[in-house]
Amino acid sequence: MSGSFYELDAGAAEKFVEDSIRTLAGVQRYFKDKEILPMCKINETVKKQLEEFRPKAPLMVALRKAGMKDRHW
Repeated sequence: MSGSFYELDAGAAEKFVEDSIRTLAGVQRYFKDKEILPMCKINETVKKQLEEFRPKAPLMVALRKAGMKDRHW
């Protein structure tokens, strides 16, 4: 969020979001099985934030494509 837009690896960011959501789903099941409710709440909060960010990831990828030049801005 604080780095330069020109240094952004959008593909890696998109992959991170997808992998994280998938991982958090598995972690949520584990916490529920072990009845660790405080961790369930934290996990749900983080997953919700990632779900809200998920639709923005394809836009980042599109804006960081090699074909985007200064003239497009």
